[in-house]
Amino acid sequence: KREDTIPERFLKEPMRKIVPDQTNEGSTFPVEKILPGYYLYRDYEPETGFPSERRLKMLGLEYVAKDLAPLRSKYVSEAEKKKKKYYY
Repeated sequence: KREDTIPERFLKEPMRKIVPDQTNEGSTFPVEKILPGYYLYRDYEPETGFPSERRLKMLGLEYVAKDLAPLRSKYVSEAEKKKKKYYY
């Protein structure tokens, strides 16, 4: 999930006005707001960024779902630890 980002330029440089009624001029790309919707659209898990178990089964990749199970819990627990570290 931490690799799911866009070029740094889009995160720091303000957008230019390209079309007349564009309302986001001067703002940066809101990747943190957009990622959860992207994950849902692609049938990925929002907590991990991994494809969901349902998605993997649909693609005939049941064995990958089994291999990812321990990594999912590890990834989520590490993310929770980081959250606690920053918020406490």
